[in-house]
Amino acid sequence: MCPDGSPKIIDIVDATGCCDVSMDKVVDLPEKEDGKEWIELKGISGRTLKLSAKLKNPTKKLRLGLKLAYELFSKGLLKRMKSERKKKFDEKHETLLRQAQEELVSFERAETKDEKKKEDLKARISSLKDTMKGYNDVGPVYDCVVYHDGTEWLALVDTSETGDLRDKTPMTNYRVRQQYDTCDDVSMQTYCVNIYDEGRTLSIVTDAGAHGTHVASIIGAYDKDREELRGIAPGCKIVSVRIGDRRVSGSMETCLGMVRAADAVRQNRCDVVNMSYGEPTVSPRSDSAVLKAFRDLVEKDNVVFVTSAGNAGPALSTRGAPCEPLSDVVVGVGAYVSRDMMSAQYVVLEREAREF
Repeated sequence: MCPDGSPKIIDIVDATGCCDVSMDKVVDLPEKEDGKEWIELKGISGRTLKLSAKLKNPTKKLRLGLKLAYELFSKGLLKRMKSERKKKFDEKHETLLRQAQEELVSFERAETKDEKKKEDLKARISSLKDTMKGYNDVGPVYDCVVYHDGTEWLALVDTSETGDLRDKTPMTNYRVRQQYDTCDDVSMQTYCVNIYDEGRTLSIVTDAGAHGTHVASIIGAYDKDREELRGIAPGCKIVSVRIGDRRVSGSMETCLGMVRAADAVRQNRCDVVNMSYGEPTVSPRSDSAVLKAFRDLVEKDNVVFVTSAGNAGPALSTRGAPCEPLSDVVVGVGAYVSRDMMSAQYVVLEREAREF
């Protein structure tokens, strides 16, 4: 929150499209059955979805989609979730395998002649072993529902994987109500939504990593009781725009994502932009669509554009893009280490290494 109690983050946008959900399947809103306070329909996952009978939907149409949760998670979270789920899978199947093997041993010691049961136990053991060898975790699968209530588009995401959406609060574009939710208590992944193309595209917005949150906190954090936990501009409002595409190695930015990000900045009438992405470029003076979009923000929309200059150098490519090609309009911030600083630092590390 801001010092005046107003929301701190006023809009959150995923400019990459990596978390988009196609909502092209349209179905009629089912009629409520007698004696039930909910309506039922089959989701794309095959689950039976339960929706509140009080759901306001004058069009009587619903749009359905499906999203793999792993496509929403950052690299670090994805690694943790896969590890924890694999551990639970192994524990459960090792228990089942041990029980089946013990049952087979007991059966053979009993010297019964029920060959059918014996073959069944052997088949069960073989199946469990094959399942463990062929383990492939696709992760949680979320059914998605989008509809229009007569005023705005709303979305329901079944992050519980139970199909029960009766008590789920419908979410609309973040900038309208600043709504967000958590996928589950294990991942602790928060998300919000944006709905585009007359309901045909649902964007489930998550972050690509913690760096953006870290920088935003330095800039605009506000704690009512502790002054040391306030940023340099505690009263500022923040627009979060994701340009890190999880489909690209290292969640790198893409040209399309950055052009869309520039549009989001313009639509929200931002005063200052901070962009921490950047890397060496082969053609630092190229007049690309991205550089044109960024230059227009500065020269036409009067936006102060602060961007990373990189941590490389010293060399011809020390300042990467977009800092180098836009050096006449952006504020570039980079790392600097002098010879004296390096000497002092390495001397300390060398001494500590000898002592260790």
